[in-house]
Amino acid sequence: MEEHSLNLYAKLIKEATRMEVYAMRADKDQRPELARMYKALTVSHKAQARRVLLQIRGFIGHSDENLSLVIDEELPAFIKAYAKCHHQAVEINNKAIAIGCDHASRITQMNLQLAKRAQELRQRPDTFFICDFCGFIASANLPDTCPICTAASRRFKKVC
Repeated sequence: MEEHSLNLYAKLIKEATRMEVYAMRADKDQRPELARMYKALTVSHKAQARRVLLQIRGFIGHSDENLSLVIDEELPAFIKAYAKCHHQAVEINNKAIAIGCDHASRITQMNLQLAKRAQELRQRPDTFFICDFCGFIASANLPDTCPICTAASRRFKKVC
């Protein structure tokens, strides 16, 4: 049952992301009615995925336990997966995927350092700025451009 639930969770997250991209395209195509519907589907899929994940885990641990899990297992697993994806993309000469995997790996390594600092200091900056193109996280100060993908500062979303 847990494997089925994990597959369902993965499908919901994938569909939520797809709906988000569809909404962006509908906005670009000046179809606000479709953009709103896709945004609603995105929120719905994310809520369903969150519910499935809570059912799988049974409960969410204490914040310190969760942070240790992120540092010791979850982020390192992503780093390995991105390295494998990068290697495969290079083998088939797919530069776009290779660059994307390289960026994601670098960002995840930075995120791992961010999580380790949070664990050591037991504090974090009041504000984060996340590049909505590549996912880079800047803490405290908004950069002029993203150091990973060179997106302009307007592409950053503020998270307090």
